Amino acid sequence: MQPGDEDEVPDDLTCPITFSLMSDPVVCVADGRVYECAALVRFWRYRPLADFYGGPELSSAAMRPAHAVRARAARWRAEHGQGGEEGGGEGGAASGDGPGCGPGAISACSSQRELDEMAREIESLAAARRAAAALTLTLTLTLTPTLTLTLTPNP
Repeated sequence: MQPGDEDEVPDDLTCPITFSLMSDPVVCVADGRVYECAALVRFWRYRPLADFYGGPELSSAAMRPAHAVRARAARWRAEHGQGGEEGGGEGGAASGDGPGCGPGAISACSSQRELDEMAREIESLAAARRAAAALTLTLTLTLTPTLTLTLTPNP
């Protein structure tokens, strides 16, 4: 153990996306891993249902509160003089970024109702992205005296 290691946040309390102490941890039901809620939702808004670790697309955006991890993180924070839950991880100050655990939400988004709402939003984004990918068109141009233009949707 190096000097100062006792102040290093344990890996199981560190969000794999933000690399910081979690204040509002959630379990991603599809992969079983724990993330800071705001960080996971922000990641999924850009890459709906993507596996953060690069695996295949996840089957669902379902999340549930990680109460035990949250309690351990709060205990670690108190033992190391880092104050209350607000300010750790991604869920610190209010930002007005929508309901629940949007980046900077004051109140942790750990109510199951809010998590379910966010999961529906992410799954809707994923469905829209899949639909857009299915509408990719093939363009065929024939350069002859008469120009032929054919647009066909990809299967």
